[in-house]
Amino acid sequence: MTIPRSPALLRGLDALAGLWLVYVLFAMSGAGVGRVPWLVALWGGVILLAAWALLWRAGRATLAADVGPATLAVVPVATLIVAVLFLAGRPPHNSLFHLRFAASRAALAEEADGVLVYTPPAGPHRVGLYSVTTDLRPGQVRFRTADCDRGAGCGFLYQPGRLSKIEPGERLTDLGGPWYHFEPTR
Repeated sequence: MTIPRSPALLRGLDALAGLWLVYVLFAMSGAGVGRVPWLVALWGGVILLAAWALLWRAGRATLAADVGPATLAVVPVATLIVAVLFLAGRPPHNSLFHLRFAASRAALAEEADGVLVYTPPAGPHRVGLYSVTTDLRPGQVRFRTADCDRGAGCGFLYQPGRLSKIEPGERLTDLGGPWYHFEPTR
């Protein structure tokens, strides 16, 4: 089988790698990473690297001259970034999570204060940079934001004052002030 040595093919692969990277970065900044983003990250990286390796092997001399080293490096660099992110920690233990939460914290606090006084909105709705489902419990508001492993929900718990109750099978991470990240225990 002959693989075309087209610079356009490599640029198209670079564009796919860029889209894949943006998707994975967005998923890693959420309150939890579900099965689909994990699979997209894993298999997307494998497929992109395999396609890049085939193109590289088919025409490394001509491709390097036609597109330059920066274009050749896009796919390997993108996969390296994703690998480092996954090894560095999943939410809530990575910087992308903390950046997105910080950007949404004021909107989440305003929503939580309103929910403690009034009835929570029914169904999913946007609060800050998250799509949430609101769950009101005595003295606390839970914003379920994502499906985590085994289909259990992850999200944010807002409880002004002292934390009163931890649900069985749940792990809480203190985010400062009245905020906690919740996720199922393994």
